[in-house]
Amino acid sequence: MKNAPITNGDGEISALYASKMVPAYTAMDESARAAYRRKQLLRIVRYAKTHSPLFADLYAGLDDDFKLSDLPMTAKAGLMERFEDWVTDRTVTLDGVQEFMKNLSNNGKLFLGKYLVFRTSGSTGAPAVILYDKGMIHVTDAISWERSYPTLLDRNNFFMRRCKSAAVCADPGFNLGSGMLIYGKSVNIFKRFGSRLFDIFDPIPELVAGLNRFQPAMFGGYPSAMTTLAKEQLAGRLHISPLLVISCGEYLSANMKETLEAAFGRRTINTYLCTESGAVANECPFGHMHIHDDWIVMEPVDSENRPVARGRADKWLLTTMCNFIQPIIRYEVTDRIVYHDEGCPCGRTTPWVEVEGRTSDALRFRGENGEVEIIPSLIYILLDNISEARLFQAILHDENKLEIRLVANDRERTFEKAKASIGEYLAKNGIRAHIYLSDVPPGPDKSGKFIHVRNAPKA
Repeated sequence: MKNAPITNGDGEISALYASKMVPAYTAMDESARAAYRRKQLLRIVRYAKTHSPLFADLYAGLDDDFKLSDLPMTAKAGLMERFEDWVTDRTVTLDGVQEFMKNLSNNGKLFLGKYLVFRTSGSTGAPAVILYDKGMIHVTDAISWERSYPTLLDRNNFFMRRCKSAAVCADPGFNLGSGMLIYGKSVNIFKRFGSRLFDIFDPIPELVAGLNRFQPAMFGGYPSAMTTLAKEQLAGRLHISPLLVISCGEYLSANMKETLEAAFGRRTINTYLCTESGAVANECPFGHMHIHDDWIVMEPVDSENRPVARGRADKWLLTTMCNFIQPIIRYEVTDRIVYHDEGCPCGRTTPWVEVEGRTSDALRFRGENGEVEIIPSLIYILLDNISEARLFQAILHDENKLEIRLVANDRERTFEKAKASIGEYLAKNGIRAHIYLSDVPPGPDKSGKFIHVRNAPKA
């Protein structure tokens, strides 16, 4: 890569290097890939140790012969407590970032003229503030260009439809989806005229009318919001024919996937993202989400942080090798996953992953013999099977109080059906719950995500 400088002089990955190396990695044999990954890891660890006071403390005495397991784990709470020591730019302060975020119109703009600012959803506690330098943006764009499309024909057909993409997510708000789209429109002429953000806080009829006018070639976003719009398509009010249907940002249940595919006649492509890393994995034509292991390290672990070589893991540790402003190294991600390192019929040899949801999202009831965990998707299926419920949410509060929010022609009768179905299921698991109908309508949380079944936020 003689013509592709690795960095632009400030520790950021150059656009040319990212655009060259993402496709080049695919063509490497496994020994070359392993050497490349080691070089990537060594670069980010050296940079973090030299430029971040926090990592200088963590890595004191560390030499270049380290194994990844030699590095201490990190977690959101501890890193945020030392935010200004965590970042590698001494002009960045937490007060400065928070002041910048008070103006919602700054979403998608560069803080200090250098960094995009995002906020995590806070589903595992207090939200974290995450900065992307331009190198992180370059890598994210390169991965999207090379790996978001199932085939080259899909990408060509997308261009024939003038790159018209509709993103269904939250705006305003410093979330990954809207921020990257707004920034991309400001610097990329194709995105400026071809991409449009549809805000899930807008009324459904307005979203339907806007999508009917826009006629996107790519339809993507939060699967909960997309599923609601898919039902509008099935009802004959929405009339779009996207070439690509891409789900990201939330857990995609089997029921959601079935609804999306019935509505749009296309296989739904699932993408695994998190704010701290951008793209983690993309789905191949065989439904396997392959990890971008040239820029991401995924370490599956159990609840006691012991390595899991293959199979189901309670959570995993994230290392990103392209963000030099805010290094993410062995960072705890509380998503339940199933990790695969066997081959795939698509021909890709990179590991792939199934995502089962966040550990912290499990509903924790008091049962007859102690705490009982219930997977949210099971409650979702029970509610989704009630055809009279046009829109619903279930929110678990303390003392086994389960709040049901409903939109239906006959709310009382629909609620009684939901209460009976959920109550019977919980009773089989030794749980007695107070299930009640709320006057609050279903809607997105503060992050803009419409989560059908969740725990109530703690005070």
